[in-house]
Amino acid sequence: MTKKTVKPVEQMLSKSFDAAHRDLLNFATSNNIDLTMSGATCAVAVWMYSDVYAAWMGDARILAASTVGTRCQVDMLTSAHTTEDARELERVR
Repeated sequence: MTKKTVKPVEQMLSKSFDAAHRDLLNFATSNNIDLTMSGATCAVAVWMYSDVYAAWMGDARILAASTVGTRCQVDMLTSAHTTEDARELERVR
């Protein structure tokens, strides 16, 4: 098995989500806000040349739309992290 090479854009997305998480926790702590019953959603897609990179959390979804002439196509790139998905329900229990 070969080690996967992490591309700079993947590192950037991962670091951005981690930083946002830390910032939210720091803000909540410094303002005495209880986050135990709250939630968040975020979706980001980066299109670089012929590659699309996606990062998401919560029930946000990413769609990609393309057109060729008069033909249009929309593809669902991500699935929602909701308890309607049995795997996600099991994960959060």
